[in-house]
Amino acid sequence: MEAKAYLRYVRISPRKVQIVCDLIRGKDAKTAMAILMNTPKSASEPLVKLLKSACANAENNFSMDPDKLVVTQVFATPGPILKRMMPRAQGRAYRINKRTSHVTLAVAESCTGGTIAARFTALPGASAYFKCGVVAYSLDTKQEILQISCDTIARYGAVSEQVVRQMAEGVRRASNSHYAVATTGIAGPTGGTPEYPVGSVWIAVSSPLRTTTRLIRAGGSRNAVIRKAGTAAIELLEEELRAANQAN
Repeated sequence: MEAKAYLRYVRISPRKVQIVCDLIRGKDAKTAMAILMNTPKSASEPLVKLLKSACANAENNFSMDPDKLVVTQVFATPGPILKRMMPRAQGRAYRINKRTSHVTLAVAESCTGGTIAARFTALPGASAYFKCGVVAYSLDTKQEILQISCDTIARYGAVSEQVVRQMAEGVRRASNSHYAVATTGIAGPTGGTPEYPVGSVWIAVSSPLRTTTRLIRAGGSRNAVIRKAGTAAIELLEEELRAANQAN
């Protein structure tokens, strides 16, 4: 679930607003606020108000934890252009375009991770086949470590097939391993949407040959959703391993 806030008719051009938007996209709410407070740009002040509004919507309307909010989307689109005239010599006049912007900002609550790695490392001799685990709890981590495209997150959202596919491929690339498993979803108890209700989890397994994705709908408590998602991820990995053995 994302909580959004909108700012209309900002008297700053979209190009200038977008420069500041790029600084906070993917950051957690506290870090984004600190960046805005210390960025000497004209767009910083209205974006501070917008971020506060989005966080308030998340906390009051969707019962999200304010300490776990991250900026999933922030972008500026062109608003109406106000036309003004500058008098010049000999009765001439030059037109001045006063550009405006519409700004959208969305925050979302991160989901718990690390369950799959814990299940592997709980087995004796795990170091023989388990290389590493990445708990990409924030969008910032997804982008910096797993190289998830900002455009992909902005277009499809953090819980999507496109993002989990890039996560699995990013983990396999970063760890230089043969197989990688990734999950992204909504464990609850809040945060569901009509498209992805609570318990929706995307799973991906990346191999040298292909990346396979699967969407599961797990019911129950938050812990139950996390447990079922971990089991489903391991089952998908087993299927890919069997398919690879049969192909060989």
